[in-house]
Amino acid sequence: MASPGILYNTLVCSVSFAASLVAFFALRKRKEEKELSFPYSLDQFLLWFGIMWFFIALRNFFAWQGRPALDLFIFKWFAGPLTYLHIIPLFFYFGRSFFKKKKKQLGFGYFFTLIIIVATGTLIVGGVKPGEMTYWGTDPTPNDLAGTIF
Repeated sequence: MASPGILYNTLVCSVSFAASLVAFFALRKRKEEKELSFPYSLDQFLLWFGIMWFFIALRNFFAWQGRPALDLFIFKWFAGPLTYLHIIPLFFYFGRSFFKKKKKQLGFGYFFTLIIIVATGTLIVGGVKPGEMTYWGTDPTPNDLAGTIF
């Protein structure tokens, strides 16, 4: 078994996952009850942010178990791509904040969505570099092209 710091990190990531989901459902409920008014992109960001932290916690758990192949698999197919993909809703929110015209808002969001999808594709196709095991877990890095695009 690896360091207990990895297990602590897994716990913190799990708490981040749970807090994001609680915030998502609380905001969604208040929005449905017409208590709050905000774009769906903000609560979608919270949902995907939480899902990303779930996969980070899962991969840290596998690193703690001494299963680096599963850790790297989860990073390459889930946690790594979600690091990019979870911010797509924010670009639609920013587009709405920056521009008055709907076409410009959507153009802004779709432009950055395309860039993020290309970066995610290069991450998956080009692979990731395994990180070294530290007290807090592993730190894999995306390939150079995915990192540059992002």
